[in-house]
Amino acid sequence: MTANTPPTSPSSTSSAPPRKSTARDLALISRELESINTRFEKDVEGHFRANIAQLQSELLSLNDGTHPEYLAEIELVEKTRDDELENVDFEYEYKLHRAKVEYEEEIESANEEYQTLIQTLKSTISTHLCDRRRKLREERDTGDLTNIHDPVLLSPEKVRKLRKRGGASTGFRRGYYNDGDGKKIAFNPPKKADERQVQQDLEDIKKYRKRRR
Repeated sequence: MTANTPPTSPSSTSSAPPRKSTARDLALISRELESINTRFEKDVEGHFRANIAQLQSELLSLNDGTHPEYLAEIELVEKTRDDELENVDFEYEYKLHRAKVEYEEEIESANEEYQTLIQTLKSTISTHLCDRRRKLREERDTGDLTNIHDPVLLSPEKVRKLRKRGGASTGFRRGYYNDGDGKKIAFNPPKKADERQVQQDLEDIKKYRKRRR
């Protein structure tokens, strides 16, 4: 008889007690969730407060100039600045040295040019004076009065001008005279020349030439 008894399903064995166990589990899970949520909120609040406190501390150290990162950056900036200043000083000293060298070279070049110019002027003037002295001596020896038109020989302060009177000669004696270019020209003074005046002019020229020598 027992063999013909129909089998019972597992669900048929669960009754009211399993339902009470599920309610207790749900309540326990709910309480655990609330506890976790509470702890999380506390942890978040604590973490936030800790971060705020750390940031405030860093701000205070930054304002006081004691912040480690700030000090490291300042040290790096100061090193870069010192290197640039050293380069600037080196460049300044180099340019100053070059300026002094170039200045001394220009001074030396100017002095050399000055001495060369002085020697050239001396040589030129000496040659000119020697030529004029030679010509004067030749004129003295030959009696040639061609160069009396020289502004040095006939300066207004040294020799009075030879006077010319209506048709009178300037005192040149009859003969040949150089025209200044090495050419000889014939000169015959007019017959009405004042011989006394001519002699006076010639004497004045001879006195002036003696003073020049």
